Amino acid sequence: TNGDPPPDRSARSSSSSSSSWLRRANPRAWRFLVAADPTVDAFLLRDADSFPTPRERAAVDEWLEDGAAFHVMHDHPFHYSWNGRNQSIMAGVWGGGGGG
Repeated sequence: TNGDPPPDRSARSSSSSSSSWLRRANPRAWRFLVAADPTVDAFLLRDADSFPTPRERAAVDEWLEDGAAFHVMHDHPFHYSWNGRNQSIMAGVWGGGGGG
């Protein structure tokens, strides 16, 4: 990547103050912009190598029905602790309500 945001985001944000931040931000952080998008009711963020399972689909459906602000699955020992630190929310396997 050349550091420019994807074309659809560039056009949408070019008139906002976030435009210069977006151009300087690590492209891996662009996915988090959805959390502040007022047109989004709910979103899921996943790493490309993290494939959803039927068990997670059921958990997401339950989350959408109960209306909680966030969805986080901890179904592997590494999801709880990494190097002795609590992993409350990992960047590539969570969801939330949008519209910040």
